[in-house]
Amino acid sequence: MEKVIEPAPLVERLKTAAQLWVDQHQASLARLGRSVMNDGGFFSRIETNPVTTTATLERFARFLGDAGNWPDGAVPDDVRAFVHVTGVSTEPEGNSTGQINGLSGELDQGAAQEEQAQPRVEHGATVLGSAA
Repeated sequence: MEKVIEPAPLVERLKTAAQLWVDQHQASLARLGRSVMNDGGFFSRIETNPVTTTATLERFARFLGDAGNWPDGAVPDDVRAFVHVTGVSTEPEGNSTGQINGLSGELDQGAAQEEQAQPRVEHGATVLGSAA
């Protein structure tokens, strides 16, 4: 039987990720709110009114998705899922190269050099070389 993953609201995903961070740091949600937003009451407020901005979700995703913010350097899977759904990527190898063969993030050197040599259009002008 195939596992069905129910969609979860982003605020719920944030709360799950935040609780994992709190548990591993033996800290409080207020400490996490202060660390990321300079707002120790953030999590108390979203308990009663689960509304926040995209920018706030992205700030938490960047912080929680950074392995340096975890005691053992390993970001839990639920946190990685939160980071992914917010559109924040902290690891370049997580980006898709659009390849049919091989895994996402695997781009051989020949293909990379060929891609850099291709002209592209930016703001209506043709540009040669790699994107900066």
